[in-house]
Amino acid sequence: MKEYVKAYEKMTIVNAFIMLIVGIIMTLFPLKMMSLLITIISCFLVADGAYHLIHYAFLDAHLRPYSSDLLIGVFSIILGLVMGIDPMHIMMVLPLVFAIWIVMKALVKIQVSFMLVGTLEVKWAFLFLEAVVEILFAGIMILHPLSSLLSVTMIIGILLIIMAIIEIIETRLVIKRLTQTNGWGS
Repeated sequence: MKEYVKAYEKMTIVNAFIMLIVGIIMTLFPLKMMSLLITIISCFLVADGAYHLIHYAFLDAHLRPYSSDLLIGVFSIILGLVMGIDPMHIMMVLPLVFAIWIVMKALVKIQVSFMLVGTLEVKWAFLFLEAVVEILFAGIMILHPLSSLLSVTMIIGILLIIMAIIEIIETRLVIKRLTQTNGWGS
């Protein structure tokens, strides 16, 4: 068990340091990190598209009319190439897509809150207020898409840093406690 715990400690601390480094990079260089992420996603899309095309090419002729591999393969490759060629425009579009999605969800919440007005058990006003705040948040994302994306990237980076520090401290405390309890020594 001692070897397992020591291996767990090493693995956890390595993972925490990776999270810490990624968090620092995301916080200090959010634009480059988002560009890198979009480039990686575009490479995966191109590879996935190539896989689907190869799969389609090796299908039996009688199965090809029922396969969606050709369509998925071509679409994935085109999307991957577009994302890889111009990641900056993709970064501008992402917040807009999320903002539209948030507005749609908020409008449904407003509709549900109006339906609940006559019900005393449910606090419809809280649901309505939450939807209004979501619409305001989406409006900020629409007006400032790039700064919204960079802010979210930086916040995720800060959260990763905090999680990594907590992970390191927690692991050290657990290992220390196990060592004291089981008399393993250092």
